Amino acid sequence: MGCWSESIVNERPVTLACALGTVSMQIKVAFRSITVTLFCVGRIIRESGRINSKSGRILVKADELMPKVEEYLSWQRPHFNRKQVQQMRNIQIHEETEANYAEIPDFVGQAFKTARVTGGEERDMVVRIHKSDRFIPELSLVAETNGELVGYIMLSKTKVTSGNHVHEALLLGPVCTKVEMRNHGLGRELIKKSLIIAKNMGFTSVFLAGDRHYYSRFGFVPASKYGIKCQYDIPAELLDNIMALELFPGALAGVSGVVEL
Repeated sequence: MGCWSESIVNERPVTLACALGTVSMQIKVAFRSITVTLFCVGRIIRESGRINSKSGRILVKADELMPKVEEYLSWQRPHFNRKQVQQMRNIQIHEETEANYAEIPDFVGQAFKTARVTGGEERDMVVRIHKSDRFIPELSLVAETNGELVGYIMLSKTKVTSGNHVHEALLLGPVCTKVEMRNHGLGRELIKKSLIIAKNMGFTSVFLAGDRHYYSRFGFVPASKYGIKCQYDIPAELLDNIMALELFPGALAGVSGVVEL
């Protein structure tokens, strides 16, 4: 299943001065604690694989609170040093090459070790799709700076099936960036560029499984809006994380059934 990689930044030491400081600082410290708690609880539940109706509700609440928490924590986001600023200026996003492919699986696996949301199978999924007829070279994009791989995104073929009717579509994911490049828009640029290429290639719709709060900013909506669900048995509380995007208005009109993730 497609996922979005987002890191939780390292906590800075909380000194006595901070604890006794202004009310605004106390609020930020409190929200930092909430973020860490939500992150840990979510990771424990996801890694255990025991997602039932109760734990599903916990994950939903955690996801609902996370954007608000992150807004208060914007002051904590890592700042680029001089070297990283130069790297960002030199970043090139392009179709993967044969040389890139040797790096991509391990890069993806390493990136998702520190992701807030992960299914744990992203590396294997990349390898599997590359070897299948679902792979689309033009939609396997890398971000590089000075020859170093710092980001990756893949869109692959999928379909929505209802009886004898089949709607061809795309599946977005995985998408990830190097840890020190997170929270500065590189992932957003990878997503935007891949969607533009997909539209120019004539694809009409894209599906994913991921953080609905994040992906909604790109126009994704719950697939259930179109009467579309995935092939997995997912708790009702998490169904809205299966999302869809029309690359052309009305592309999913009259489409319903099961999307393959």
